[in-house]
Amino acid sequence: MSINEKETRCAENIEFAASRTELPNEILDKLADANVFFSWEYYDYIKARNEEIYYLFNNKYIIPVRVKKAFILRAGLLDSEPFCLTSENSLKDQKTFLNKCCNYIKKYHLLDWIQSEITADFQVYPDNAVVYGSGNYILDIENHTEQELFSKLHSKNRNMVRRGEREGITVMRGSDMLFSD
Repeated sequence: MSINEKETRCAENIEFAASRTELPNEILDKLADANVFFSWEYYDYIKARNEEIYYLFNNKYIIPVRVKKAFILRAGLLDSEPFCLTSENSLKDQKTFLNKCCNYIKKYHLLDWIQSEITADFQVYPDNAVVYGSGNYILDIENHTEQELFSKLHSKNRNMVRRGEREGITVMRGSDMLFSD
């Protein structure tokens, strides 16, 4: 995308950057407090996989959109929820931002569909979104033994864990894996 084309792509107070390098410095500075999906390391990781990553933003929020191509279709994968660039974060404003992002994507035909990934922790969703449970749970692990927690898993899941242990699978946090040597 040319810079002139980028400059014309500002609608509904949403701006578009086809690369992290196109983001304004004042936004880049604020992303130091954001999760790993806003980092230079993640950006480089996506580029190394020959995928694209776009950024939609306004003066209050930013969201990265990983683009995956399949034949002639382009899917937008949301690995993260929006990051608030100010101290004034509200669910109503987040929802408005997400709706404007969807309208922007439709207006400029950037993607054929959008889906959130399990890594995203959305508190609100755009209008007309189909929402499924993410499977994230908060467990009180301090007052239960490992065996008590393990026994609460479905038998099929317990068998999958045991199989992974037998096969020597190691579980690492995403950011640990991303930043390892």
